Amino acid sequence: MEILYGVLIVFAWFGIFLVMRLLTTFLHEMGHALPVLAFSDKPVEVFIGSYGEREGGFKPARLGARSDGVATFGRLTLFFNTKLLSWQAGMCRFESLGLSRRQMAIILFGGPVASVLVAGIGFWAIVNFRFGDVFFVIVSAFLLSSLWDLFINLLPASFGNNRMHGVGNLQTDGEQLLALWREGRRPAVYHELKTALENKDYGVVTERVEADVAARRLDPSVIPLAIAAYEARSEYGGALSIYEYLHKQQPLRPVDYFALGELYQKLNNYQEAINCYGEYLHEFYSDARALHARGWCYQQLTEHGAAIQEITTALRYNDQFAAAWRDRAYSLLRLNQFEDAISDLNVSRQLEPEHPRQYLYDSLYLEATGKYAEAYSALLKAKELGDEFHGIEFRLSELERRF
Repeated sequence: MEILYGVLIVFAWFGIFLVMRLLTTFLHEMGHALPVLAFSDKPVEVFIGSYGEREGGFKPARLGARSDGVATFGRLTLFFNTKLLSWQAGMCRFESLGLSRRQMAIILFGGPVASVLVAGIGFWAIVNFRFGDVFFVIVSAFLLSSLWDLFINLLPASFGNNRMHGVGNLQTDGEQLLALWREGRRPAVYHELKTALENKDYGVVTERVEADVAARRLDPSVIPLAIAAYEARSEYGGALSIYEYLHKQQPLRPVDYFALGELYQKLNNYQEAINCYGEYLHEFYSDARALHARGWCYQQLTEHGAAIQEITTALRYNDQFAAAWRDRAYSLLRLNQFEDAISDLNVSRQLEPEHPRQYLYDSLYLEATGKYAEAYSALLKAKELGDEFHGIEFRLSELERRF
């Protein structure tokens, strides 16, 4: 009987520890969020259990409705992932432009400080109170979860994750604090151009960088600022030239290849984009964003079989990726695989019901199956929602004529 009781205690502790992970992660991320709210008038997003998922709790897309998991308090929005099997710790997302280095340091230290305070409360309670077994399990789980938050966030590290919704490579608090310290040691030209970039004086940045490149004295630290300035002005060729310059100075990192893929994609050079995404995927093979982007590029080259293969792999790693479901449906439509296409469209509709491209692809399906009046209504809705499909007016007139 005592053995059974001990086993139950162990299982109870692990169950309570999972629940405590939700609570202590929330407190850690709020340690970041509260200083941001104090220093800035911009919105702040806190994700508990995910790295940028805005749709609330993860649930398999084909199983129907998902929990909301979203709460808003003024400028603060909380997103909770309520599905523990796909739990991803958490993050705080905010706009850092306009924040001083001192403010950023306070924000970055806020999470670890919150974890220290929470762990201190747990330790104090264990030392000063005599608990029964149940309460001891709860308090010890609370303490260890807080210490775990502190350890994994202070350890300097950067890593990829296929469930990072728009985040890319995740950096721990320790890694970001190191980067902030390194930034303070950069040359004056870096801080001068960073200020210009924050003030949206993009021309100042690009002119200085072009002059330094011509004089062969460009400081490597300003390269990210130059690329950001060119992209802000939609001068993708200029950004590409900076990457070419960088490539001559040092080997490109996987994250550079991902950025190059995006640039080539914007320049409609889809084959080069595919090649660059491939270089990135050699290291981050499970990144659903890159897999989907490469599949989309194959679509533009009308290689729909290859597109379906890439996007299917992306969905294997992230089945909550609405754009991937939509775009795979488009390739299936082009290959006249209508049954599979409508199945994918039904999933993407659950995930993002009011996306303009959803209505565009619905229209293509309805037109292909002879439902011209319904296709017209769907295409008109896509137009109202702002879809930029270049032939939308012509398609509307053609559909109207057919019914």
